[in-house]
Amino acid sequence: MPKIKKLAFFSVFHPYRGGIAQYNAALYKALSNYCEVLPYTFSRQYPAFLFPGTSQYVPEGSPNPLLKDAPQLLDSINPLSWRKAAQSILKQKPDALLLSSWMPFFGPAMGFLAREFRQLKIPVGAVLHNITPHEPRFWDNAFNKYLLKSLDFGLVMSSGVQADFERIVPNKTVLFHPHPVYTHFGKKLNKEKARQMLGLPSDATVFLFFGLIRHYKGLDTLLRAFAGMPHHAHLLIAGEAYESLAPYENLIKTSPNAKNIHLHARYIPDEEVQTYFSAADVNVLPYKTATQSGVLSVAYHFDLPVLVTDVGGLREAVEPYQAGLVVRPAAEEDLKDALLTMLNPMDYSAAIQSFKQKYSWEALAQKILSQCALTQK
Repeated sequence: MPKIKKLAFFSVFHPYRGGIAQYNAALYKALSNYCEVLPYTFSRQYPAFLFPGTSQYVPEGSPNPLLKDAPQLLDSINPLSWRKAAQSILKQKPDALLLSSWMPFFGPAMGFLAREFRQLKIPVGAVLHNITPHEPRFWDNAFNKYLLKSLDFGLVMSSGVQADFERIVPNKTVLFHPHPVYTHFGKKLNKEKARQMLGLPSDATVFLFFGLIRHYKGLDTLLRAFAGMPHHAHLLIAGEAYESLAPYENLIKTSPNAKNIHLHARYIPDEEVQTYFSAADVNVLPYKTATQSGVLSVAYHFDLPVLVTDVGGLREAVEPYQAGLVVRPAAEEDLKDALLTMLNPMDYSAAIQSFKQKYSWEALAQKILSQCALTQK
């Protein structure tokens, strides 16, 4: 079988921030154990009107998780830059191209790159974090088809995304590998120390909601369910709001447990993540829709059990490993009962270890490179 010696990898990388950039950095490092990897990223990722947050970039001075900077080649909304980007990458004579896509908006730009490479019979694969977006727009179907038809193969992390892929391009190769566990957030801190840093009582049971605050993440359902918790339960909310905070602030203000709800509505830089997860007893993902979750991967890194809703691939990342509880989405009473059950969580560390061992970044890298080599043959 031919071997991939040089792999071009285009997606979002540092200095852009967010879970996809973190995923790509971890995959880059794993791939680099087996071949030379050439990372490339956007000169412009989103136009301002499509980005609801405060900044697309990591805070100044934040460490670069890559071994080297990724050249910023491609403007997502300027087609003139797409051909220049393809030509620049092709000059390096890569054996294959890997893309990493998370929303249909990038379909035209990434699809163009893919077609430039495939015309030269260079294999092209893509990690597909989502196909059907959480917040749909009129262009989704057309942009998805353009990208997926441009690929030799796709790699997905949940059965829901696999079903979408097979519906749109039923004759394409699709690989499956759940989201590996992040390892770059450092070791777990002493729980009491972490709680002191966040102003939390040492004797509480702390439930953590972590990540972007958006409607589909179900924080409103969690706040209503938490209203019925006993006095020693605390809810720690940490993440930037991509919509108005007012409805959530009103739910907190009117909750009988308002004094036990701690809202940290801001972007949490990587160097602070370990403090939040080390202070918690349970990570709650009350999502209304999902594919898979990078937050769950962070929880597993810190050996933290999870309470998730049965949406997307969350059940399949939890239930087979007995690493937490699964409830119906948007079911306030079910969520409340599960929170009560997890006031005294079991030791889930052995279950979480089995997931870590089976779905590593190295195994993912090998799977991608093997498929590239098969396609090249």
